[in-house]
Amino acid sequence: MFIIWGTRIRRKPSGRVAAFCEPCDDIRAHRVTEVREVSHLYFIPLGRGSLVGHEGRCEGCRASVALDGEAFAAFVTEPDAPLDDLIARTNPDLPEELERWRDLQARVVEGDISEEERLGLLVNKVTDFADAVQARAAQMHIDGWSALAFLGGVALSIVACGWVAASIKDDQAQVIGFLVAALASFAPTLYFLITDVRRFTRRKVIPPLADTLAPLCPSREDLAAALAQVRQTGLKIGKHVKLDPLADAVASRMARDLRGETA
Repeated sequence: MFIIWGTRIRRKPSGRVAAFCEPCDDIRAHRVTEVREVSHLYFIPLGRGSLVGHEGRCEGCRASVALDGEAFAAFVTEPDAPLDDLIARTNPDLPEELERWRDLQARVVEGDISEEERLGLLVNKVTDFADAVQARAAQMHIDGWSALAFLGGVALSIVACGWVAASIKDDQAQVIGFLVAALASFAPTLYFLITDVRRFTRRKVIPPLADTLAPLCPSREDLAAALAQVRQTGLKIGKHVKLDPLADAVASRMARDLRGETA
């Protein structure tokens, strides 16, 4: 008898809040989702599980970002509440925080910021996306590449096992041949499952992260120092965000900003 148990990620809508959207570079309404890691037995949830974090999706550009749920005074459930109402009820200090951020951006452009301040800002921007990577890594996901690899593995294993049955007559050798054929056929599936978080980070995390880092005008050395410090925290995002693709994405966004283009 097989006992199917483990953990899975559950997402539940919490409501709407006002938050600063880096890609939009302005205050926007965000739809908030609570993310929990829940134990299950035969896919039946056992309790409420443990809180992983909160995800917010901007209602303007649809970008997703990790949010600190405790930073908001409330979650508004009215689907048509205007932005001014959301600011007053969920994040009343946000306009002042945005003004300070604008001042800081100006200091960055003018070069009137210490290296320690710059590094701290970069690290904070990276760790803002940590919950999204943590949630992805907490559960196995089968994306398009994994599904294609699995279907290809099934087809290849059928062909390979048929060849083994027709070509090898010794029973013991046949068993070994079947095992080798099955392992070889499904090795690509295992690879794509293992590298799922890496692909997710490259597609869904690095582009919006680059948008948030570009206003700080970081050099490649700045990014390397920030990632090194994030890795010291043990957060999974430090393992999966690589310097080269992040530096390329930031440079591309900075170039678009100089040309006056939008993402």
